[in-house]
Amino acid sequence: MRGTGVLALLGFTLVTAACSAPRATTPSPIADPVPRTRPTTPTATAPPCAVPT
Repeated sequence: MRGTGVLALLGFTLVTAACSAPRATTPSPIADPVPRTRPTTPTATAPPCAVPT
């Protein structure tokens, strides 16, 4: 159970980092854990930065 929370937090951090720095020159480390956290956190599909204001 604790692992799920850690993965969710990690996914949220990655999403925040991706939104803050969309010009990342190293998309490899960001795209690597994405599919791993996707099934654990379905909310990753709609990051907070993608929400229309």
